[in-house]
Amino acid sequence: MDSAAKKIMFRIRRNKRGWVFTPKDFLDLSTRQNIDFVLHRLVKQGTIRRLSRGLYDYPAKHSLLGTLSADSNAIAHAVARSCNDTVHMSDAMAANTLHLSTQVPAKVVYLTRNTKKTIRVGNRLISLTPTKLPLDNKNDRTTMVLQALNYFGKYGIDDQIISKCRAILDDKDRHSLLQLSTQVRGAWLADAVRKIAA
Repeated sequence: MDSAAKKIMFRIRRNKRGWVFTPKDFLDLSTRQNIDFVLHRLVKQGTIRRLSRGLYDYPAKHSLLGTLSADSNAIAHAVARSCNDTVHMSDAMAANTLHLSTQVPAKVVYLTRNTKKTIRVGNRLISLTPTKLPLDNKNDRTTMVLQALNYFGKYGIDDQIISKCRAILDDKDRHSLLQLSTQVRGAWLADAVRKIAA
């Protein structure tokens, strides 16, 4: 195994089993051609798994279940990373995760700043789609509340939703949410944010 191959394998192992990656994750270590060659060889050896064109994982293993399927969240992050983008869960997923909705999203959708892609991995379709919401905020709870409000829409937000969102957030979160109100599109969404932050 040459020096570049060792460095690539070291990075894969360092990120541990379950890591999903693309050749771009190694461009600082070697040429694209050599990276593709090394990854192809590792697939043939059974060390890594090819999930889709240009998409691989270091499969997680379970003592009883054997090799596990790649995590959808890890796949979405790997694809977005290769496009110099970031991902967030969908608005419906955010509402469900915060227990504001019992509706379980039927489709696996992630939101991005710019990337629009659909990736097929086995029987799964994982969609990345751009959003107009300001999702660069580092506070996950604040971001998820904003997404949940967007999910319910102008006529779906009532006093109960406002009250539940307020209970989820602490004072610092509510301040962060209020700052975001100047960036959202739609007066109804900004109004809902101000009610929560009040």
